[in-house]
Amino acid sequence: MTREFWSGQQDSNLHQPIDFTTGDSDQPGRNRGESPVKPGCDSDRPRKRPPLSAEEKAFAIEKRELGWSCERIARSLGCSAGSVSWHCLQVGADPPNAKPIDTSIRGPMAVVRNGKLVRRYSPEEDRKLVALSLSGKTHTEIGRELGRRPNSVRGRLMTLARHEARLEARGGFR
Repeated sequence: MTREFWSGQQDSNLHQPIDFTTGDSDQPGRNRGESPVKPGCDSDRPRKRPPLSAEEKAFAIEKRELGWSCERIARSLGCSAGSVSWHCLQVGADPPNAKPIDTSIRGPMAVVRNGKLVRRYSPEEDRKLVALSLSGKTHTEIGRELGRRPNSVRGRLMTLARHEARLEARGGFR
């Protein structure tokens, strides 16, 4: 499989294709048979996987709509289930016969995950989020107003849209 990957050099050819099965690249003098290491990085530290290509995203979306789990798709692509879930959420890809999403809040409103505080969105925040979005504010502006990161705002808006789509597909209303 040939993938675009960061070359580790500071020139105009930052992205060079590498054949990960052989380690060969089109660039002379490149590390052969091993992943390139960014300058200043700890070489013992595990490397992040390169972002999914357009073909891999299309594969993930197709398989999700056929009913594959995010975990199964992730194993076949060699990435995380969270990455697959995020890309499917972005385009609204759901498995067939997806169950309605329970929007009731269970458990604590804030938890610590991986050493970071994670806060759920309250129904009041959801209403404010949608109102601000409809008024034309950017994710960054909404995030500042709600005390949230722009990516969190984007993800929540996509999740709320998915809730609505599932309700409409079942002929239900809120």
